[in-house]
This record gives sequence, C-alpha cells and structure tokens, in this order.
Amino acid sequence: MNRLFVTLLMAGFTSIGYAQSDSASPLLTTTKKTDYDHEMIDRIRQNYLPVQFGAYFSQSVPQSSLRSAYDSLAAPNVGYGFSLNGGYYFDPVPVVVGGEFSMHFFGMSERSFKTSTLFDNRVDLSAQSFTIPILAFVRVQPNIATWVFPYAELVGGTTVYSSVYTAKRRESGTEVQSNSESEGGANWTYGVGAGFLFKIADIINLPNSLQRTLIDFRMRYLWGTSVDIPRIEILGDQTYVVRKVSVSAPEQVTFQFGIVIQL
Repeated sequence: MNRLFVTLLMAGFTSIGYAQSDSASPLLTTTKKTDYDHEMIDRIRQNYLPVQFGAYFSQSVPQSSLRSAYDSLAAPNVGYGFSLNGGYYFDPVPVVVGGEFSMHFFGMSERSFKTSTLFDNRVDLSAQSFTIPILAFVRVQPNIATWVFPYAELVGGTTVYSSVYTAKRRESGTEVQSNSESEGGANWTYGVGAGFLFKIADIINLPNSLQRTLIDFRMRYLWGTSVDIPRIEILGDQTYVVRKVSVSAPEQVTFQFGIVIQL
C-alpha cells in the first residue's frame, strides 16, 4: 500500500510539472517574438535611404552693395519666399549631391483707376519684384545614429532678379483684358552653407520598408557676379517707369527652415 501511495504521489508531481511547463511556453514564445521584432526594427532603421527631398520657408537678406541697391529703389531689403530641393545621398559615404529652386519676394505695389462713374469699370495695375535662385549643391552630411545629420555644403548656379508689371482692365467687375511685362537680369551665384537635419519620425512597414521624416535648419552665404536690380514703379497717370541699379558684387545671406523626406 505504501509503495502504491508513493507511486501516485510522484505521478501527481510530474503532472503539475508538465502543466507548469505548458503554461509557461506561450509567455516564452511571446518574449522571443517581441525581441525578434525589436531586432528587425533596429535593423530596418539602418536601411540605405538614397533619395531625399524637402520643402522650406526661405528668407533672403541682401548684404553690403546689394542691400544699398534695394534701399535706393525704395524696395524691401528682406525677401520672403519658399524653396524646393532634392538630392541623392551616397550613404554610408556621407555625401549628398542635389539641386534647389527658390523664390524670394521683395515687395508688391498695386493701384486701381476707375474709368467710369456709372459702372464698375476700372484698370488694376500691379508690380512685383522677386528673385529666383536655381542652385546645385554638394554637401558632406554624416549620419549620427540615424537621428542627426549635420552638414556643410558648397553651392553654385544662377539667380534671376526680376520685376513684373501687370495691367488688368475690368468692365462691370469682369476682367476683359490683361497685359504683363517684365524686366530683369541674371548672374552667376556661388557660396557656402551649413545646417543640420533632425529626425522626427521613422515610418516602418514590415518586412523591410523605411521612410524617414526630418526637420532641416540651414544658413547660406552667397556671392554673385555683376547684375542689374530692376524695380517697376507705377505712376499716377496709369503708366509705369522701370528703375535699375547695377550691383557689381551682390552678396546675401539666406535662412531656411523646412521638412525633408528620405526614401
């Protein structure tokens, strides 16, 4: 009888052991799976992302003789606008090559002249000045733990300085005729810049897809060859005059802030 009791007791403990082992298995499996997912995500974050492009708010601040030219034209000496760029990132080699298109607006004037006292007939005149830098860049841009990308760059290209005059004739409030004319010039532009990209999000799709979103802060100092700075001024007799100031060595500082996508 004692031998039978001992045998039954050992069988009971064995059953409890198997039950505990079985109940622990799902937890161990879940832990292993979670560790594996974290390892996979960390690996995906290291993926090569060769393409980057961005959209920016941009500010242009003329310096020295260029600033004096805008002052003599009674134009704003700070321009505000936007910038779009794209480039190819040779990571793990920390080099980016790309191009950029920007527009900076330096003021707009508008005047309206009534041509009839009985109806809403009038002539609307407007004049706007702006610059269009079209630049290529080469930058050194190291990748610091996929979070921060500081960079220094060389840039070069052309800048268009333009002023556009537009006349619109309206009858009973409806536009019936429009005419535009422009004055401008262009020069070679070159300079240096520095900035940094800071990651705000990684978008990961398993098994192996990554898209990165970053904030970009940048400053550039630009020089240029000789150029005429135009400004169209609207006169009180529904005509206009074109004023120009020649600048032999224009200089400007640009500040840009925007969002960049890496793919």
